[in-house]
Amino acid sequence: MPTPHTPTPTITIEDVAQYPRPGTAIPTGFAFSPDDALITYLHSAEGTLTQQLYAFDPATGDRRLLVNPAAGGETEETLSLEEKLRRERARSRALGVTRYVWAARGSRRSLGSRLLIPLNGEVHVQDGPDAPLRKIVSNDNGPALDPRFSPDGSAVAYVQDAELYVVSADGETPR
Repeated sequence: MPTPHTPTPTITIEDVAQYPRPGTAIPTGFAFSPDDALITYLHSAEGTLTQQLYAFDPATGDRRLLVNPAAGGETEETLSLEEKLRRERARSRALGVTRYVWAARGSRRSLGSRLLIPLNGEVHVQDGPDAPLRKIVSNDNGPALDPRFSPDGSAVAYVQDAELYVVSADGETPR
């Protein structure tokens, strides 16, 4: 409770309209790696709408950045109409890395540690937490929508230009 000598803080219109609201830029999208060695999540260390993919190692307590796209990931300028509509339906305003998924299982260990990350209408795969991000589908023919791993993590299905496509997670020509 303010005392007579303490002025009451003022709240400006800018404070009210700020997004994300102060204190609401919290980690989201938690997932365990298939080997249960890491907990991954989306977070903005700066407290903005632009998220990156982080990993937390419960055994050591270490936190590290896994994916921070060179171009910043998805921005308002790079979103396709389809992605804007999907985000509106989901009530999502996040930018940067907005979604990711681990391959559920694999016949080889490397397949089980694959990450699928859609960015700017393209599909990227990372073959383990320390591997580089590889683009396997471009957005030259329109945005690649709703990408999903096959059960064994060896292929990715997605929709592009109202057609269903499948591509090897190693990056061959889509069919």
